[in-house]
Amino acid sequence: MTTKSRQRGSSIQRVELASGPRWRFRIDLEPGPDGDRRQRTLTYKTEREAVTAQARIRAQISARMYTEPSKISVDEYLDTWMATSERSWRWSTHRSYLLAVKPAREAFGSKRLQAVTRADLESLVTKMLSTGGPHGTGRSPRTVALLLTILRKAFQEAMADDLIPRNVVDRVAKPKTQQREMATWTAEQARVFLDRVEEDPLVGLWHLTMRGLRRGEVMGLRWGDIDLDRAVVHIRQARVQAGREIRVGPPKTARGLRDIELDFAAVDALRKTRERTLGAEVVPLRQEGSGDGLSERLVAVNAAGEPLHPEVYSDAFSRHARSADLPPIRLHDARHTALTLLLEQGTPVHVVARFAGHDPSVTLRTYAHVSDTAMAVAADALGALYARR
Repeated sequence: MTTKSRQRGSSIQRVELASGPRWRFRIDLEPGPDGDRRQRTLTYKTEREAVTAQARIRAQISARMYTEPSKISVDEYLDTWMATSERSWRWSTHRSYLLAVKPAREAFGSKRLQAVTRADLESLVTKMLSTGGPHGTGRSPRTVALLLTILRKAFQEAMADDLIPRNVVDRVAKPKTQQREMATWTAEQARVFLDRVEEDPLVGLWHLTMRGLRRGEVMGLRWGDIDLDRAVVHIRQARVQAGREIRVGPPKTARGLRDIELDFAAVDALRKTRERTLGAEVVPLRQEGSGDGLSERLVAVNAAGEPLHPEVYSDAFSRHARSADLPPIRLHDARHTALTLLLEQGTPVHVVARFAGHDPSVTLRTYAHVSDTAMAVAADALGALYARR
């Protein structure tokens, strides 16, 4: 049995079901792909619930923010989003995103995507910052900020797909992160380091590191990528680590595919590495598709001739720096050192960018930090220009 509700203009009907009376109304949705009219019938236990829901849904439809109810969970949506987005991400980015969203999956992965609230996210952020890390310690603000960035992207896509009416992550403030100041060595300190690694079998790789190559580029370098006679190294691949996995792929960016000319000291160091790691074997010049096996052999190998683990290389860098009594810096800061020194020497930004495999704007934004000495020289030079004569 169906009867009209007394609520004026509400079009809500009372229906008698086996479980008792219910209140029901229909809503008009956006026309389908074929232009046909679409409607949805919604039923509620009480008239008050129906009236409230009808007013809310009408307002959402008017504001073009209504989404049809969906049972898809956060886990299900993230699985789909990650799989789809993987096509446009580097492998290491995809891997780091998978690891970064684990706390969210653990907190509300089984919850319906449409049911996630700001309170859910705020609770997760609070927990991560306080006790969400290993041994009950808090996670770093940078880690939490990365999680929110990823969730914001995912929820934005869900909103574009009409799965949710709004992006609740937009209402959650990222924790303040302290910008890590780049630490660099002076030219003299860099020379001390290179003197310290002179007897290391991988001395050639240390020279490339101190000339600004990324760790992944150094780890992925093959003997066929090095032309010692022409003093050129061809950056064609990178061997990168994400979590416990290591993979070989293209360089970090399209500009990362580049040829770098080498100075005499770097060539000499690479010859020493060739002799110390390959012995009497003859290393051919770069030959595309030679298939001889030797040109495809990685330069970065351990004493057993096996591919060197990237973390082992980073640890060796720190160990050499300590033994030389140098200020502690990260391996990646050796890259900052090289590019900063080039800029301080007056090398044009576009040349440094090409050397680094960067867009010039990235080089300006990231590597144009200048030492205190250079700042003082610049200040004196400007003062001299303005001085009265």
